[in-house]
Amino acid sequence: MVTAHENDLRRRRGLAKLHDMAGIAALDQFRATLIDIAPDLADYIVDFVYGDVFSRPGLSSRDQEIVTLSVLASSGGCEAQLALHVQLALNVGMDPAEIVDVLIHVAPYAGFPRALNAVEVARRVFVANGLIHPRPQDAAAARP
Repeated sequence: MVTAHENDLRRRRGLAKLHDMAGIAALDQFRATLIDIAPDLADYIVDFVYGDVFSRPGLSSRDQEIVTLSVLASSGGCEAQLALHVQLALNVGMDPAEIVDVLIHVAPYAGFPRALNAVEVARRVFVANGLIHPRPQDAAAARP
């Protein structure tokens, strides 16, 4: 049985890891998206994913993001989570070319459509971060 003290340690570890990777604003935004409908889900993600798994010492944050990008891109249908982890990969020091290389590596194993969709998600994150310019057709589509 897990004690309240152990749960508190997991929560603090998870919050600290998320804060280190994403910053306080992103952490607050993440929790706000779930607090009204699924606060327990937010807690499970903080406690287990970041407090237990991402806090393990075996892989660096960069290596963890390479694995996470690969799995999310391969899974498909995880575009919102993939966008978050493209941002986290940038935050932990990966550059856009490395991220794209990870996504290209998905193609022979999960298929070109999933790799293409993942690259499009990465494009949007890169544009939002000012790392690349929007394509003319994207800028035209964004106008009212």
